[in-house]
Amino acid sequence: MKSGNPTFSKKRALLMLHGFTGSPYDYESFLSLSGAWDVQYFVRLPGHIGGKSASFNPDAEWGRFLQDLEYCITTAKQHEASIHVLAYSMGARLWLKAYLKKRWEITAMFLMGVNPGLEGGNEREARLQNDKQLAEKLRHEGTSIFVDHWIQQPLIRTQLPFISEESLESKKRLDAKALAWALENYSPGLLPALWDQLESLDRPTVLIAGEADTKFTAIHQRMLGMLRNGYAISVKDAGHAPHIENPHGLAKEIDAYLASAN
Repeated sequence: MKSGNPTFSKKRALLMLHGFTGSPYDYESFLSLSGAWDVQYFVRLPGHIGGKSASFNPDAEWGRFLQDLEYCITTAKQHEASIHVLAYSMGARLWLKAYLKKRWEITAMFLMGVNPGLEGGNEREARLQNDKQLAEKLRHEGTSIFVDHWIQQPLIRTQLPFISEESLESKKRLDAKALAWALENYSPGLLPALWDQLESLDRPTVLIAGEADTKFTAIHQRMLGMLRNGYAISVKDAGHAPHIENPHGLAKEIDAYLASAN
């Protein structure tokens, strides 16, 4: 994946993280429309592996994830590129968890559909039990049947008209055992809430939500009041996944933000 545009004077690297069941295919259309990026990297989330589950080592997955992030950031620095992170949903949650621990030297982060965490005990327990039930369904039925069920959820199904056949097939090739493990272990019902750490974020943080995604638009508005250097983008004609539902609108908004930040 390679793109470039002479209207941007500084060399930029983009590090992308997908959501649950995601893949690099999720960002193909966006990358073809945004001319801001000289170097591009993609990091898969813990538990998102293809092939047989015999190759899956849960004890090593978080460490592998951190190493992959470290490698991409270090390599981008060697190319003397400014580093921008674009992360979606589960990827945005896990990026925040990692960044607050590692504090890598980056330029800015773009977080789509991000929730710093559930706070109420009852809400957390209900979400955890729901994710455990989904994980058991995934183990029992396999990835292909599960994905067909997953993408029919109200928050997800607005993406259906825009998901390519290649993207859908890549989801169904993910290992069921590893994916179920990720769903349980990185459930918002289990991960610590990060609201009280938002004020310590020292990098520009751009919160992105589709105009139709009222739930996450409200969450992002609350986050803005806690961020030192926060900014919100609303993408028209999009729901929870602007990079899939309206990549042109997302590219236009991000390119405009970058131009203003020059």
